[in-house]
Amino acid sequence: NPSIHTFGGLVTRQKKGVAALPDDEVQGAEAQGAAASRLGARAACGAQELCLRGAVLRNTKWVLGAVVYTGADTKLVMNSRSAPSKMSSIEVTVNRMIYFILGADLLLTSAATLGHALWQRLYLRDMWYLCAGPLERMSPVFQQGCDRDAAAAYGPVSYWPTFFILFNNFLPLSLYVTLEVVNFVMASFVDQDIEMYHEATNTPALARTSNQNGDLGQIEYIFSDKTGTL
Repeated sequence: NPSIHTFGGLVTRQKKGVAALPDDEVQGAEAQGAAASRLGARAACGAQELCLRGAVLRNTKWVLGAVVYTGADTKLVMNSRSAPSKMSSIEVTVNRMIYFILGADLLLTSAATLGHALWQRLYLRDMWYLCAGPLERMSPVFQQGCDRDAAAAYGPVSYWPTFFILFNNFLPLSLYVTLEVVNFVMASFVDQDIEMYHEATNTPALARTSNQNGDLGQIEYIFSDKTGTL
């Protein structure tokens, strides 16, 4: 029933000591009549008999009822929403920037790895002084200490972490520390603001969170009634 105000139903109590027929056996008029003969008293259910969630019954030994309006299709569940994020808008923006820079860093690292593999394929054979060319083209002085097996163990893919470490300076990890320091200093300005001091009750301003200044700076509209309630 989509409307709680027009709720209507019928509760049927089974006779004591009589077992109900299975649903697959209740077929045909005779079977339905036999099933009805096993039923006991019936009671109508309406809006007056409906107990909302959280209701408490007193001076009642037992209650016979049915649970209605439950599941994911109820108004309560459909109107509910997840808890909002506690992060300020500045932190959300910074996180998006970090994700973008990290994606660019990964793309640049992959491009540098492909470029290094292509360069090795084209020019590494000519680098005889790196023990990469044919041994007959190398001087005996350079042949000493050349370990071809160790050099072959490092494939082109093994250079990807190397380039990632080289390019990790693109990630401004110190930006979070700088933001926290700035928020702390701005919160101290709020605590020491003489214009926010209430002399009658000797109550100064108190910044309970360090990032509230960033949230206050993003306010564009204030909705209030005549009593001043926001």
